[in-house]
Amino acid sequence: MWIFSRRILSAALAAGFVCTAVCGPAIAAQKTLSTDIVIVGAGSAGLTSAVQAAEKGANVVLLEKNFFVGGASNFAEGIFAVESELNRLRSDTLTREEAFKHAREMHMYEVNVPMMRDYIYGSADNVDWFMKHGVKFDVIRMTPWEEATWHVIGEYKGKNHGAALVANLKDQCDKLGVTTLTGTPAESLITDKSGAVVGVKAKSKTDDYTINAKAVILASGSISDSNEKVAEWAHRDAKHWHSSVNVNKTGDGISMAVAAGAQRGPVSFVAHLSSEGKGIKLLSNVYTTAWQPAALWVNSDGSRFVNEDVAMSFSQAANAVYTQLGHTAWSIFDESQVDYMIEKGIDSSVGVLVPVGAKLTKLKEEIKTALDEGSDSFFAASSVSA
Repeated sequence: MWIFSRRILSAALAAGFVCTAVCGPAIAAQKTLSTDIVIVGAGSAGLTSAVQAAEKGANVVLLEKNFFVGGASNFAEGIFAVESELNRLRSDTLTREEAFKHAREMHMYEVNVPMMRDYIYGSADNVDWFMKHGVKFDVIRMTPWEEATWHVIGEYKGKNHGAALVANLKDQCDKLGVTTLTGTPAESLITDKSGAVVGVKAKSKTDDYTINAKAVILASGSISDSNEKVAEWAHRDAKHWHSSVNVNKTGDGISMAVAAGAQRGPVSFVAHLSSEGKGIKLLSNVYTTAWQPAALWVNSDGSRFVNEDVAMSFSQAANAVYTQLGHTAWSIFDESQVDYMIEKGIDSSVGVLVPVGAKLTKLKEEIKTALDEGSDSFFAASSVSA
């Protein structure tokens, strides 16, 4: 029996739920606050900024449009770093300059290159700062194609990965007296006559806020949950290039900055493979088969278009699939490969959530479910020609 599984793309590894901010009532209380720093977005970037500012004695107001802090960071597995102290202790050889060269070429320079350099060269300092604040890490190498840059986040108060990082940072914000307003999306920047940003307008379910500040930090995330911005800004087909799960990342901070006179820079993505359709669930055994290099990958014409070992680098694999007609392709594997994945485990991981060697013990059961539900993304036949 031959098994066919259609590949499509997703723009993030997030797994979670949708939570959107609720607009305020017709008549809302008017509140004016004054602070040293207001931060828009309470994901890991915003929380980290809040802790650093508060530790230096600043008064901080942290705004978050969702009713929970952390955003997509809750569902991250780890953070990137190169030449960290943990890398040194492992004798890892990748240098910051090598990583910088690879990253800018992979993104075809569709990024702010000086900013990317600052990020990569400062990544080890990020890890050092987190470790000093009680965050635990384990450095891993995902595949033979990838270097040991993935610093997986350890446990904190019973939580793991990104959720542990968020919980740690939120506890520190609370101890330092940071004012955190959830369910309170920022709506616009306040500027003075010279055009300098001097605050933020925000709105909760019950209150309208005018927050005057000496400085504003925009940490509201990217655009992967806005189909319009994905299409207009990144020139991608949002039907086939989207988040695994919507966590309300709609580029609000970028939009506010542009409205206040900023110039938007280039947009790029790190994508990953996905399989979707009836009977196929995120991170399921069937889903995981789409990441394996032993299958035969063909496009809608039935032509093989890439060496399948590209699966060892999920972002490059996603880019290869996206170039095909309809931005989709098919992964063809047979029963011997099914048996291999059940008995020996997989060769290419899905992050750290489904690691190399994980045995897909429910694969045959999930194959039957997908077929019984009449999936348009999964088919079985006695041969390729059939």
